This record gives sequence, C-alpha cells and structure tokens, in this order.
Amino acid sequence: MTQSINLTELQDLAKSGRTDKERALATELLRASRSGRINVTYARQVEGAGRWYAKGRVQLQSCPKNIRAVALKGIGFEIDLRASYPTILVGMAREMRRRTCAQIPTATVERYIMRPDELRQEVADDFNITTKKAKEGFNAIIFGQRLTSFKHKMQIAGNRNSETMYNFAKEMGRLSAAIVNDQGGRQCRSEAACRTLLSRTVEKEEEKLMRALRTALEQDGWKVGSLIHDAIIVEKKNEARERETLYTATQNVLERVSEENGWGGGILTFKITPT
Repeated sequence: MTQSINLTELQDLAKSGRTDKERALATELLRASRSGRINVTYARQVEGAGRWYAKGRVQLQSCPKNIRAVALKGIGFEIDLRASYPTILVGMAREMRRRTCAQIPTATVERYIMRPDELRQEVADDFNITTKKAKEGFNAIIFGQRLTSFKHKMQIAGNRNSETMYNFAKEMGRLSAAIVNDQGGRQCRSEAACRTLLSRTVEKEEEKLMRALRTALEQDGWKVGSLIHDAIIVEKKNEARERETLYTATQNVLERVSEENGWGGGILTFKITPT
C-alpha cells in the first residue's frame, strides 16, 4: 500500500524535533518517500487470518502517535472502530443467541461500548481513582485480567467496590468463555491457550470488518493509505462535505456487515477524525 505524507511538516520535525528519535524517524520517512508517498508492506502473523502488521521501520502503523500525526497532518481522515474488541465479542454473542438460544448477559458491556466515558466516571468515583486509571481497568479486564488483580495493582482499598466494574468483569468473563467454547476451546490445555484462541478469533472478525470497509470505500473512490489495526487512514478527495459523505458511507458498510454476521444493527460505532 502507499500512503501520502506531509513533507513540509516532516522536514520541520527532522530539523527541530525535541528528541534524537523524533528527528531520526522523520528523516527516515523523508528518505523513503517518493513524490510525497511511502510504500508499506503488510503481513499477517497468522497465515490466512487476523490483523495485518506493517513491516519495517518506515511505516505509520507502529510509529509513535506524535510522529504519525505530523506525517499525516492535513492528508485525510482516520476512521476508528470504537471499543472494537468488546464490540466484536457482543456481536458474536448475539449471533450465538440466535443460533443456540444461549443466555449470555451483555447489558453492562453494551453500556460501555455506547457510553464509555460515563462508565469510566462511575468506576472512578467508586474506586476514588482518575478516569484514566478507570480506563486502564476496563482495558485490563477486556484482555483477561481479574478485577482483584487490577484493584491490587491500583492499590484500591479492599472495602471499596464498584457494581459497574463488577458486572462488567462478570459479563466479560462469561462472554469470553462462551465464545471460546463455541470455537472449540473446550480442548484448550491452559488458560493462556484459551486467551490466544479468543484473541485470534476476535482479530479474525476485526480484519473481516476492516477489509469490508476498505473494499467498499475504495470502490466508492476513496484512497486507503494505512492500516492501524482497528483504524484506517483515508485520504481526502477534496470534495464538498466529504467528511459527512465518508461518515455515511462508513456507517452503511458497518451496518450491512453487522446484519450479515447476525449481530443486529446499532452495535458497531466509530469516529472519524481529520488527520
């Protein structure tokens, strides 16, 4: 794939960046560019499925966010799936309900998907921590950490409890177990193996979503330049109301894919940010 970059901003950073690393990365991007574009190769860690990872140093997927922001300034838009991991779990649970009549509670997780700031504030108040720490807690539980471990790490008093976080952790545990079992995980030899199976299952679904989005947008004349896992960079068309047009196109694709997957509508949320 090829990605347009802002040569002027990168030249300024290469000369006056705050650190040697910033200046060096900016210089590497400039040296690799051809007519204001860089070529990036992507490969999967697991053959045939899962996320695409950019190879080499000259790419924008894994470089520091501040470098990426400079390189992409004014180039286009970032389309970012919100809370993609728990959203995909909930979507898969909805499909399982339809297929097997499984009873999998998801109310708190769905609240988090739709109103994350609200739930982070609730937990921050309950535990007397910052909303930033509360966000870390939600992320830790999403990726398998136990609530007791998070409280210990944050030095939260044992008598402090949060009904919101307790319900979220309980639902995430049941969601994860149900999906692992549905994917044949009863044969997992360890907890780590089950987590790997779950992660690869979610990554596979995420990649299918992003591929469908890329394909539809490119057919509509948009240029997709970079893959950032659960986000993509789309270059400007320089047309009137293009952000609104891009929003509508993205929403239509995600709703269609969600319905095709048996997840139902209204579950996939996203934001579009000018770069």
